[in-house]
Amino acid sequence: MTQPVVQPLETRPGAPKAPWEMTQPVKFKGRTLYLGKGESSGIDVTYLPRDRMLHIGGWYDTVVGIRGGEVSLFGFLRGLGVTQEDVRACWTNWRVP
Repeated sequence: MTQPVVQPLETRPGAPKAPWEMTQPVKFKGRTLYLGKGESSGIDVTYLPRDRMLHIGGWYDTVVGIRGGEVSLFGFLRGLGVTQEDVRACWTNWRVP
């Protein structure tokens, strides 16, 4: 069986130069990723390693919370169609500044 050819992230047309470069403003705090434009609205994703779960929530108008939910890391990746090969390629091409 042949292995899929995976281009390094930097050479893919239109791809960010590194995994942590995203199209939306992003901020990490501990195990939480904040995505949004400014402080007034956004989405937060927190990884819960003990349970291998993601908690996803959000807010708008600076203080109004949006009720979130939890999904297993496996369920999240599977639901998005991320394969084991995708995950292996991500770790293989990981670059730390």
